[in-house]
Amino acid sequence: MTLQLPVTLGAYTLEALLAKGGMAEVYRARDEAGKTYAVKVLDSAFARRRAVRARFEAESRALLALQHPNVIRVVAVGQEGAAYMVMELAEGGSLADWVARNGPMPPRLAVDVLLEICAGVQAAHEQGIVHRDLKPENVLIDANGRCKVADFGIAKFLAPDEASLTRTGTVLGTFAYMSPEQRRDPAHVDVRSDVYALGATLHALLTDRTETDLFTWDRDPRLLAGVPEPLVPALQHALAFAVADRVPSVAALAERLVAVRPSLSPVPAGTAPLGGRRRVHAAEPTGMGAIARPRTVLVTEDDPTMRKIVALVLGDAGYQVLLAEDGPSALKLADAYAGFIDLLIIDLVLPGEPGTYVATALGRARPGVPLLFMTGHSAERLVQRGIDLGDRPVLKKPFSPEQVLQAARRAMGEASGSES
Repeated sequence: MTLQLPVTLGAYTLEALLAKGGMAEVYRARDEAGKTYAVKVLDSAFARRRAVRARFEAESRALLALQHPNVIRVVAVGQEGAAYMVMELAEGGSLADWVARNGPMPPRLAVDVLLEICAGVQAAHEQGIVHRDLKPENVLIDANGRCKVADFGIAKFLAPDEASLTRTGTVLGTFAYMSPEQRRDPAHVDVRSDVYALGATLHALLTDRTETDLFTWDRDPRLLAGVPEPLVPALQHALAFAVADRVPSVAALAERLVAVRPSLSPVPAGTAPLGGRRRVHAAEPTGMGAIARPRTVLVTEDDPTMRKIVALVLGDAGYQVLLAEDGPSALKLADAYAGFIDLLIIDLVLPGEPGTYVATALGRARPGVPLLFMTGHSAERLVQRGIDLGDRPVLKKPFSPEQVLQAARRAMGEASGSES
């Protein structure tokens, strides 16, 4: 599907291809202020497949739900011809890249890294999300050397009303990092499956080896060769074959690693830094939970320039933004991201159907979500209809960035001068 660059999606100009997968591609992108992002675009050939699209939407829902310094942050999600997701750009590559360049990681550094990963994964678990594909390739490093969990494409939602994306008999994940129970039945795993993957990840960092059946360590002690003695009990407990014998939670695994850390030698001088900068302190074992989710705004606007302006203003203010170019796209996004939308901003005039019709349909699907109309038209009946349906006066184009930000804040009941 590779796009002809440069191309603009929403407020972001895609400049270079970063990675190409089976169903999506990731591009380096830039906004008008010069900030860089990673934009994941679903291949149009796969977008028509319900299961593929569901996984793409599940990943973006998972990341929208998570706000934690050790989880890749989603800035915007859009539907403009192609489905796409805008994320922060981690410039330092992955942990797998670091090990490929430098070999086994010094034990204390490996423990510090795993504590950061544990913090991000624990935040996911507290939101009812099991990652199911934790491995060094899916932990990215930012320019400051902070580790960030990424790729929630096959994440499982533990909430009982979430439909499973995994059919019985379908194995998803990376075999060497999959728990025994995930290999048997990936649709019915819990947080302890991620604990196993974290143990396998720590083993890979310490040894620069990928072992397929680490859960057989009790029958083949050579599997843990190269693991420092103080870390062996924690790894054995994390990699237990039986779920009941495994460390019960990521927080419990972190506690064990924190207890062992002082017995490990300091990181040797000259060790290659993560992300281009040398780490000055270890990860803190406390404060592992999720941070409050920013508010999410669904913007439906057919004019690309206006869509870009609204997206940039709201994004810079700290809001998460869902972008739609027409009514059908807005309805798809509203259905896919149910429970996340805090405000609807809709153009009164859209191709194919009036914005009031789209607003009525969205209002039925998302009762109680405030509504803000915008328009460049002066037709009295149209504007009056927007006033009748909306929660605030209609926002007249052209408007300033400050006007749209204040209108959004007021519609959501925030003080106009407050931070989101």
